[in-house]
Amino acid sequence: MTESPHKDEPRINCNLYTPILTQEVSNAFYRSQITPIVIYSETIPGNPLGATCLVRYLMNFAGALGGPVEFNDAEMIISFSKKIAEHYATTNGCTEPEVLFLPPIDPREFSKTEEKEPYQVVYAGKYRSFIGKPPKVGGLPSVEIFRDGPRMQSREQVREILKHATILYSFENSSIVTEAVLSGTPARFVPNEFLGEVIAEDELGLGGIVQSESPRDLEKAISTIDDGIAQYYEKADNFLIQLAHFVEKTQRQASLTGCRDPITVPTHGHLINQHRVALARQILQNQGLLTLIRVTFHFVSRRLSLRYWLRREST
Repeated sequence: MTESPHKDEPRINCNLYTPILTQEVSNAFYRSQITPIVIYSETIPGNPLGATCLVRYLMNFAGALGGPVEFNDAEMIISFSKKIAEHYATTNGCTEPEVLFLPPIDPREFSKTEEKEPYQVVYAGKYRSFIGKPPKVGGLPSVEIFRDGPRMQSREQVREILKHATILYSFENSSIVTEAVLSGTPARFVPNEFLGEVIAEDELGLGGIVQSESPRDLEKAISTIDDGIAQYYEKADNFLIQLAHFVEKTQRQASLTGCRDPITVPTHGHLINQHRVALARQILQNQGLLTLIRVTFHFVSRRLSLRYWLRREST
């Protein structure tokens, strides 16, 4: 479930089979002694649903967004990428978690084009919240893509912006880099304290991606865009094999843990607020008061601007 700007209802992708869990369904599972398998991201501390079979899916470096840096031994740890798995193992002195690389982009939404216009794209979504305003980069007129707030572009607008841009500058690990490459646009990761290693380098390689301002490196990124696109499609094809292994492993784990109590399904708003408070504590503990104030300021600003635009749309 994810937060929605409309009537506080959870969002789902209509192209995926992801029904919303209700209390009625949870109770039916318990009566049938079906053990729920609950998957949490790395940003959610603890076990708010009180499940007995837990999977922790590390989609970013543990602690990068303010969440915990280690998890209970009883949890099954799965990593989005090998880099994240290596980081978790090094940080906690444990065995590397298995990798389940979920291709984050539907490649059918993007098509490569070589017809570029003289402008650059800048993306610093989470960077703005955790660090602040990004410094100027590149030498072309800039179009910044915003992930939320009144300046947030629609999905269609983002696709068009990426499709015709000369280059994308990203201040953070984001799937927008992959979207740029699938659009035939080279991307550059801008080195900074928030970036860290390239999350999916082992899975997707660096085809179409540059990490310096060197003209030679940019030429190499442009010349390897087709390699980057081909590697993404290859990983998308392999995902179902990995997923089948993941299902088998989690089903086996569920059969061992059993089902002691039914899951109490909280209201969506309560669950989101509970997560916000817990995440705020983690940000304060791991990254300090200044970062927490900055993140809170951006969150409140986004919420206020969002309500303003929703009111305008309804009038």
